[in-house]
Amino acid sequence: NNEFTSTVTPTSTGSSVGIRDVSVLALAQLTGRLGANTGIKAIAGTTLSLYPEDLSTGTGSIWLQALGGNITTLGTLTTSTGDITVAASGTLTVIHAITSTNTTAAGDINLSGDTSLTISNSKAVTTDGTGTINLTSSSGNVAMSSGTSLNSDAGAITILANDSVELAVASSVSGNITVTATTGSVSDVLA
Repeated sequence: NNEFTSTVTPTSTGSSVGIRDVSVLALAQLTGRLGANTGIKAIAGTTLSLYPEDLSTGTGSIWLQALGGNITTLGTLTTSTGDITVAASGTLTVIHAITSTNTTAAGDINLSGDTSLTISNSKAVTTDGTGTINLTSSSGNVAMSSGTSLNSDAGAITILANDSVELAVASSVSGNITVTATTGSVSDVLA
């Protein structure tokens, strides 16, 4: 098990690169250090600290996970066909756009914050083609602020919260949209 004492800079031009820390994982700038289609998997034992940059991995997937803490996006996350997963055992705060762009084979977008999941700052989560969008909070709320949106083409959009869901815009051209608040309520922040 790794325990890095300073910022970590993964570098690869292969299909993917992975890094894991038993406690806090602080990533340095990845732009220019990954190939155009190199995926990244970064897992922190506690909090995952991201570098403030827009990250694009082409056909490579993005997997960012905090097993015992929080994650806040500090830049856009984009793939063409790769999946995007951002998962926090605490709070996940999305304040930048998250997009998978391939019109026929875009990747799935999976966002989870066990304590809470918040999308704010007028940002969109978008996938094209058959890519799906899944938002989950296993013990708390999913909250979208006014001006935010979830957008898919043929893929389903699924929102599941143990407590309540505050919904802004969820739009799918031909996919199903499912919103579940297990013990709470679903409210429209635009109402």
